[in-house]
Amino acid sequence: MLSNVIEKSLRIFPILFFPISGAKECFVGLRRLGFRRLGLHNRGLHHIGFTALLFSAATFAVQAPDEPALVCEFDGVVIDIDFEAGNIESCHKSKNNNLILGVSPEKTPINMSPWYAFRIRAESPRTLKVVLKYSEHSHRYKPKISADGVAWAELDASKIKLIRKNTMASLTLDVGPEPLWVAGQEIIDNNFYRIWMQALGQRDGLQHTLLGKSAQGRDIGLLRTVPGEQRKAVLFVGRQHPPEVTGALAMQAFMNRVFAADELATSFRNTFAVLMVPNLNPDGVAQGHWRFNTGGLDLNRDWGPFTQPETQLMRDLLLDFQRPESARLSLFLDFHSTYEDVFYTQPDAIPISMPAFTETWLTNIEKRIQRKLPGFKINRDAAHNPGLPTSKTYVYTTFGIPAITFELGDNTDRRFIRVYATIAAEEMMSLLLTEA
Repeated sequence: MLSNVIEKSLRIFPILFFPISGAKECFVGLRRLGFRRLGLHNRGLHHIGFTALLFSAATFAVQAPDEPALVCEFDGVVIDIDFEAGNIESCHKSKNNNLILGVSPEKTPINMSPWYAFRIRAESPRTLKVVLKYSEHSHRYKPKISADGVAWAELDASKIKLIRKNTMASLTLDVGPEPLWVAGQEIIDNNFYRIWMQALGQRDGLQHTLLGKSAQGRDIGLLRTVPGEQRKAVLFVGRQHPPEVTGALAMQAFMNRVFAADELATSFRNTFAVLMVPNLNPDGVAQGHWRFNTGGLDLNRDWGPFTQPETQLMRDLLLDFQRPESARLSLFLDFHSTYEDVFYTQPDAIPISMPAFTETWLTNIEKRIQRKLPGFKINRDAAHNPGLPTSKTYVYTTFGIPAITFELGDNTDRRFIRVYATIAAEEMMSLLLTEA
C-alpha cells in the first residue's frame, strides 16, 4: 500500500526530508494516501508541520506523537485537525490571501454528507476568510464554532457566503491565539460515548459492557439492563453514519429518559430488557468520515450481507434474541439525521407484531407536542428504501416487529430535539407497557 511505503521511507531515510521555512502554501492530501484509514490520524505521518518533496514542493516530516498535527501554517495562522472527527484534506493560500481548505470524502461515490472539522488559531487577533472547497457534492452543514470543542454555537449567517453553486463556502472567522474549533455540526466524539455509557452503567440495574471491536480496534460499547425476569426486549442503535449528530443528540435524550429513575422508566425496564448500542461506527467518528466505516462501506447497507466487523457484532447480538430462553425482541429503533425530522417505518398494511403500535405511537407523540406547538405534524415515510439491506428492513424481515428509523433534521433546534426525543421515549414506554 502506498501509505506503508511512504511511512517506511520517512523512518528509514529521514535525510531526504527537510522543512521549508516560510512556505506560503502547503498541500496535505492525507486521505488519498490512506493515512486516515490506517488510523494514523493522531500520530505518525499525520503530525506534519512541513511542506514536502513528495508533492511538488512538499516535504513530510515525522514529529513526536505528542506534538500537534500541524496541517497548515501561513503568516502566523495555524490550522490543524489533531482531534477526533477532524477532517480537511488540503489547504493553501490563495492570491487574495484567503485560506482554501479542501474537503473530500473517504471514498466515492458517496452520500451528500460533506463533513468538515478543523481548528484554527493566529499569533495575534485578526479576521480571516476561510473557504471550504468541496471535491464532491456541495455545502450542507451550517458551520458551528467552539472555543473549547465542547460548547458550540452556529456561526452567524452574515459570516457565511456560498459560491460556485454551493460547491464552496466562504467563512469569515475572528481568530486569535486561543484555538477556535469549526465543524459542520457539534462534535460528539468517541470519548463522549465512553463517559456517558460508563456513567449510566454505574446505576442500579444497568451494565456497561463491550459488544466488540471495530475494524481498527476501537471499542463498541453496549449498555443494557441487567438480565432478569424480563421476557420482552427493545434494542436501540445509533451513529452508523458519523456526521449525523442530530440523531445522536436525539438518542442521548431518548435513552436518558428510558434509563431515568422515575416510576414509568423503572416499570418499563422491569418489564422489557433494554439494550443500547449508540456508537456503531467509532472509526468513522474518529476519522471524520462522511458516511462509511474504514472498510469503505455504508454500515446501514450491510444488514444482511454482514461483511463488516461492526455489523457482524449486531448480527450476533440479534441472534441472541432467537434463542428460546432469551427475551423476545419487540421493537427496534435506529437513530439518524437527514434534511428534516422524519420516521421511516414499515407500512401499516403489512403483517407485523403489534400492528397498531407505530401509528398509535406517532399519533401520541404528535398530540403531546401539539399542546405547546399547535401546528406540529409528525412526518412519516412508510416506503423508504424497503429493498435495501438497512437495519430496519433486516430486523423487520427477521423478527416481524416494528423496526423504525428515527431521523432528525440537520438544523432542527437543539432544545426541540431534547423535548421531542424525551416525549417519544415516554410515549414509547407507556404504549409498550399497555401491550405487554
